[in-house]
Parts: sequence; C-alpha cells; structure tokens
Amino acid sequence: MVIPGDSAAEFVVISGTLNFLALYNALITARILLSWFPQAQGQPLLQPLFVVTDPFLNLFRGLGLNFGGLDFSILPAFFLLNALTNAVPALGADASVLLDPSTLM
Repeated sequence: MVIPGDSAAEFVVISGTLNFLALYNALITARILLSWFPQAQGQPLLQPLFVVTDPFLNLFRGLGLNFGGLDFSILPAFFLLNALTNAVPALGADASVLLDPSTLM
C-alpha cells in the first residue's frame, strides 16, 4: 500500500491509524459473531471485547434497524469504519499537487 507523504512521522501516524481501524473492525466482527451465543456475555475473558466495542455499536442501535428479529444496526457501523479506513490515507496526500493548476492539463 502506498501512503502519500514524505515524512516518517506522517507515515507512522497514518499507518498506525489504519492498523487501529483494521483491528477495531476485526474486534467488532468478533463481537457480532459472539452475539449469536448469549452465554458469551457472562464470560470474564470476553468482557474487554464487550467494553471496547459496545460504546461504538450502541451509537447505531437506536436507529430502529430491526427486521424479522435481526438487528441490522451493525451495517451503518461497518460503513462508517470502512469510510474512515478509506479516508485516512488522504490525510497524508500532498495538497500542493492537487492545487497546482499546471497539473490539471
């Protein structure tokens, strides 16, 4: 993956943010899979997973996306994480190249 930018600090921040978002996406996926097993809520080993992911997921639970007994409120959460993951590399883009009129032709 190519991340635009020329400073090491910029690379570290953008790469770190992308890694965090990928890890958080994996944690939310694990949390959703564990929701199919109600007894998992009481497992002390899994409590950190619920503590880390539930605040983000609770933002979307009030949207009323329940159909046929299934909760589809996770879809906007995944869409937001995907949009952030796609937008983060643009933070390191060189704006001077984009604003230079000579590059438009």
